[in-house]
Amino acid sequence: MAKNRVFIDVVVDDKGTTKRVAVNAKKLGLELDKTGKSASTADRNLKGAAQTSSNATKNFSKMAQGISGGLVPAYATLAAQVFAITAAFNFLQSAADFGVLATGQEAFAKSTGIAIRSLSEDIVNATNAQIGFKDASQAAAIGLASGLSPDQLRDLGTAARDASAVLGRDVTDSFNRLVRGVTKAEPELLDELGIILRLETASKKYADALGKDVKALTQFEKSQAVANDVLAQSQEKFSAVLTDQQKLGNAVTKFGKSFENNLLKPFQEALAKGITPVIEFLTDNIPALAAAFALLAIPIMKAIVPALGEMGDAAQQAADDAADALEQEIRKLDEKKEALLEVERVENNTRKKAAQSAQKATKDLQARRGSGLETLQTGGIPTDRQLAGMIRAAEKGTGEYKKLSD
Repeated sequence: MAKNRVFIDVVVDDKGTTKRVAVNAKKLGLELDKTGKSASTADRNLKGAAQTSSNATKNFSKMAQGISGGLVPAYATLAAQVFAITAAFNFLQSAADFGVLATGQEAFAKSTGIAIRSLSEDIVNATNAQIGFKDASQAAAIGLASGLSPDQLRDLGTAARDASAVLGRDVTDSFNRLVRGVTKAEPELLDELGIILRLETASKKYADALGKDVKALTQFEKSQAVANDVLAQSQEKFSAVLTDQQKLGNAVTKFGKSFENNLLKPFQEALAKGITPVIEFLTDNIPALAAAFALLAIPIMKAIVPALGEMGDAAQQAADDAADALEQEIRKLDEKKEALLEVERVENNTRKKAAQSAQKATKDLQARRGSGLETLQTGGIPTDRQLAGMIRAAEKGTGEYKKLSD
């Protein structure tokens, strides 16, 4: 029984109690840190909703962290409406351009006797329906104005089809390059098609065929020399190496151009005739144009205004939720502070009881001045050095510690 009263047991008990208190205090510190972060987040959302930050950008940023609706649906509605209006305008503009093109073709036919509309359809057929009627019409107009004959334009369409089949290029791009390369005599446009144009060589060949001197060729004859040379190279490099089956072209491209030429073109023609008078009326009558825009704006405003109201409600709700969260976190923080104080009180009481027990167990012993035993008798806690000396003395059973085991 005497061994159970040795001071070493008392110190171990006190040390264990202190260790448990330290672990609890560490856990409490982590919880306090989490509470601080939560309180900071709530405060940030409150500042955004209350417009108390240093500038408007920060206010919106902070408020957006607590708001998930309102402005985004409003913006999406506006963007969708604007996109629809823009797409409709572009389609109407394209239809109007087509109407102008058709009118120009009729005027050109009356003036020159060349049915450019029929020529455009022939060019489309020459490419095996792989270019659009509008592209063919524009290129035909440029070619005729530059002095090319209808037959040469049809041959250029065939050349574009065959070159695209061999090179894997878009037929419309190849046709435009051929037409511009021939009419402008620009070798750079033809190089990408593998057609090497040398103006002097082409002119010399054409002059020899006519039995004329190169210097005597007119400007028109020089343009014909370029056209003949390009068509000859196209025939040699592309058309001659393809079979009839290989000249059929890209089925998907043909399908798209067929839709454009056979369905979209007639619809645009009819739409252009019907919409042109209305557009002209709105152009000459600004009040009517403003009324038309107002009619378009009404559904947009109906969609946006409620969304803005919802955004305000969401902001208020976010502010209320943030305030409640902050209040709860403050309350939890107070509770944790009180718990920490309670832990400190328990630790102090434990230390006090341990010191009293040690003092009671050693009161009848003769202690040396400055020893750990004297510290225990006065109710204090020995230092690490004093504890080490007390442990060695207790293990050896010398001095006053011998009495504890007798």
